Parts: sequence; C-alpha cells; structure tokens
Amino acid sequence: MARMLRKKAPFLGSFVLLALLGAHAGDATAAIWPSATKRAERELSSSDPAARQAAVASLAELPRAAARRLLLRALDDVDPQVQSSALELLLRLETPNVTERVVPWLSGSDKRLRLSAALALAVSPSPNATPALGRALGDSDAEVRAAAAAALGASRAESAVLPLLGHLDDSVPE
Repeated sequence: MARMLRKKAPFLGSFVLLALLGAHAGDATAAIWPSATKRAERELSSSDPAARQAAVASLAELPRAAARRLLLRALDDVDPQVQSSALELLLRLETPNVTERVVPWLSGSDKRLRLSAALALAVSPSPNATPALGRALGDSDAEVRAAAAAALGASRAESAVLPLLGHLDDSVPE
C-alpha cells in the first residue's frame, strides 16, 4: 500500500500544482477585466472602423454591465457595421428597451441599418415602433420590407394590422 502511494504521489503533487495554477489563472482573468474594458473603450474611439468592429466583438467577453454600457455607446458609431454588430450583441445580452434606440434607423439611408432595426424589432418588439415599421413596409428593399412585416407581426399590436393589410399586394410574396 505504501508503495502504491509513493507511485501516485508524483501525480498527486502535479494535481495540486495544477489546481493552484488554475486558481491563480481565475484570479488573473478577474484582474484583466478592468484593463480589458479600458482597452475596448480606447478601441471604440479609434479612427479605424475595423478596430471599432473588433472592439465590439471583444465586448462579449466583458462583464455584462460594462459590455452593455459600451455597446450602447457603439450604437451611435458612424460605421453601420459597428452599429449593427453592437445591436446584435445587445440583443444577445437581453438589454431592456434597446430596440427603442434603433427605431429611427428604419427611416435611415443605410439599408443594413434599416434591416438590422427591423430584424431586431422582430426579436424584441417595441410598442412605439409600429408607425415606423408601417412606413418601412414601403422600403425600396424587399428584405427590409419582409423584416418590417415580421416585426409588425411579432409586435402583436392591433395597430399593426392596418399597415400589414395595406401591403398584401407587395410584388415580393415574402
């Protein structure tokens, strides 16, 4: 029995060492968060859209409150891809009332933002979005119109029925 313990002792020592290193790594991750938040804040202020896009992607690794704060700021970015990515992550983080912020996108000039807003409103309906979604049913892009129709349906609002009925004759069946 003593011989078996001696044979297993090196493994036991390695296990203890790994456990201690694992505990230390967990502490290191916690210590990295503040600097990661500051780094993401700096990158969100970069003049390079790719750096801002990468910063948005990195926010998924931060604590929820810090990520939400920075993502809400990224919704106001000048780059539509950064804005869309921020909105997508905010929805995944189940941020309350985030779709209220993107209703104005439905009447914007960028198709990606109009589509992102309509898709977001289909996932997380907003009672104040019905008039803007009704106008989006007349969008020049069929994909935006289809997403707006889906968002109106998801809203389950009585006020959504009339705009939908008014566009049953859309040239694109979807």
